[in-house]
Amino acid sequence: MLDQTPSRDEVLEYFHTRPWSEWRRHDANSSYGGGDPNDPIHHPVWVNNSDVRIRIEQGRAAVKDFQEDWIDGFPNPDATSYSFWLYLNDSPITQRVLVGVDGHRAYLPVPDISGDKPVITPKKAKWGRIVTSDREHFERALDYADIVIEE
Repeated sequence: MLDQTPSRDEVLEYFHTRPWSEWRRHDANSSYGGGDPNDPIHHPVWVNNSDVRIRIEQGRAAVKDFQEDWIDGFPNPDATSYSFWLYLNDSPITQRVLVGVDGHRAYLPVPDISGDKPVITPKKAKWGRIVTSDREHFERALDYADIVIEE
């Protein structure tokens, strides 16, 4: 568990060193993002079991009908990118973009496509593993997209 008043770097270090299996998905309704409080937005939230002050929240869709070559091999072509935020209490710590692929069965970080194969770092892969919630779906999605994990 983190100290009472951890720094941003301490929260990030904690996030990257804890196992992905410590996170649990919950469904929430809110009017975040300046929405109408009478029209709540449904969004998933992942809470860390070891320190419930830390959570990940899914934001609204960034790009619907997301298209890049690395997603062409999925059986279901539906893909949308979303912003995901890591919070400590009510303070946003950092944000990542993940793409819901294969009909949103898995969420993958946008890979670096400058080399021979698409690449994501282990730290980015952790976001996808947590949000996908099913390691087999995540690993299968990496295979479909031909993405490798490396520093």
